Amino acid sequence: MRRLLPVLVCVLLALGIACGDRGPRNFGVVEEGQLYRSGRLETEVLRDVIRDRGIKTVVDLGSFDRFPEKQRANQEATAELGATWYGLQMVGDGRANPNGYVAALRLLSDPANQPALIQCAAGSQRTGTAVVLYRHLVQDRLIQPSYEESFQHGHEPDNYRWISFLADWVDEIGDAYRGGGWIEGLPPVEPVPGQNVLALPAASQWAPTAD
Repeated sequence: MRRLLPVLVCVLLALGIACGDRGPRNFGVVEEGQLYRSGRLETEVLRDVIRDRGIKTVVDLGSFDRFPEKQRANQEATAELGATWYGLQMVGDGRANPNGYVAALRLLSDPANQPALIQCAAGSQRTGTAVVLYRHLVQDRLIQPSYEESFQHGHEPDNYRWISFLADWVDEIGDAYRGGGWIEGLPPVEPVPGQNVLALPAASQWAPTAD
């Protein structure tokens, strides 16, 4: 029995990992019936989430940016189920062309697009930034509690570059979102259904890091 114990432990761990892969990664409810969040989802898991939650719109901030074939599979699955997929390619640590977040907020806050799902690779940094902005600028909530919510979903509390990015741009993002335009001096980010649009910062400003 003692000899079998390590084998049984390995089998149980393997089963646990396999079962975990079947569920939505880092899934959370931002507002029931309106907005949900997650990390990258395998195609069948994404199908389940779209069906179970009645998702109309998927806003993807780069969940499979290193696996384009999986991204295409998710785009096709989303379309097959009658939902619309938008790709806004951002840097893994949450920073981006701020107009990318303006575009994301417009998509997520439009009742015609809800229920919506926002996601990235881990569902933490890029998705966390978008949800913080949604809470603050769309729902008019204090920003500090939104930070705490983001940390619960894996956003790194010591990611000071993200904190600095928000401090620098939150007012401009809010003004552009409410005004219906774009932040002056930055390229606009026009979402295209079924396509991936770059919302990356200039390479001279920030170096990309992994989510």
